[in-house]
Order: sequence, then structure tokens, then C-alpha cells
Amino acid sequence: MRFTLLYKGRIPASGSAEQINAIRANEYLQAQLTALHAVTSKHFSSDNKLIVGSTQFTAVLPITWVCSAEIVLLRATPHSQISGLPDIDNTLKTLFDALCAPAGASLPSGSPTEKSCFVVALEDKQLSSITVSSDHHWNAKSEDDIAFIRVTTQETPIDDAVALGGQTFKTIRKHVF
Repeated sequence: MRFTLLYKGRIPASGSAEQINAIRANEYLQAQLTALHAVTSKHFSSDNKLIVGSTQFTAVLPITWVCSAEIVLLRATPHSQISGLPDIDNTLKTLFDALCAPAGASLPSGSPTEKSCFVVALEDKQLSSITVSSDHHWNAKSEDDIAFIRVTTQETPIDDAVALGGQTFKTIRKHVF
């Protein structure tokens, strides 16, 4: 399966938990992920939900799938001001954190949640390959970055998932079971 997401907004380098949650909560991004989940949830079981605090995170991909991502990041800062550009690896870390459920999650226990949030994957370990290019976008009126995120997924046998992380499956899912 392949799909493309569009995010428009600031992606700070070394984003705080609040900034990462703001990216996750982006109305347009959530609408795209909600629509994707409506399609993909018909094809796999419900092993794609985690609860953190009072928020239920629902992933488009089940935990046994991996994906590759091609990201085109259009930054609001012109190249003539290259010294003002945030560090790209930290910017991408912030984006990856926003596309996945936060660490320290637990299996839904049936307790009510106050809000829900859709994400691409439950764990960033599911992002097995990343290709990134960066440029400046020329909308002089916008302070927002623009990210095109093309995700290609693959259902992965459990043994392959273990080999990808170099850990046992139980360790990978320790916050899920």
C-alpha cells in the first residue's frame, strides 16, 4: 500500500512534547489519517491501538507492518539565510515522533479516553527506510514548513520484524502487551 500525506506547519528542530503533540493534532493531518484508517482498518485486526494518559492513539499500520517514507521538506527559510535553517536531522526526528505514538504507551484497557489521535505507526521502529530532500518554498507570506510524506507499507512476518530491530518481538511490543 502507498499513500501520501501533506503537512503544513512549523516543524521545529528538537521539538518539545507540546510541539510534537501540536503536529500530531494538526487538523488537516488528522483528517488524512482518519480517512486512511477508515480504508485500512477493513484489512487487518485491531492490534493498532495504544493509550497514553487520556489519549488513544490509533495507527494506520498494524504493529507487524513496516514502511518506508520519502519526505520532501519545503522550508520557510530561504537558502540565502542557510545559517538560520534548523538542523535537518533534529527537524526530521520531530516529524518522526509526531507520525508515531509516543513511547510509554499501554494496551487499551477498556477505560474511557478523553481524546483520540491517528498516527502512521505505533512505533518509530516500523519506519525501516527514509529518503529525504529539502528545499525552500517560495510563499513569502508563509512562515510554515511544508512536508510531503509518501509512505510505502509492507506486511512483515514477525521473524522479519524481530530481525529489523535486533530485539525479540516481546521487547518491541513491551508497552503493548
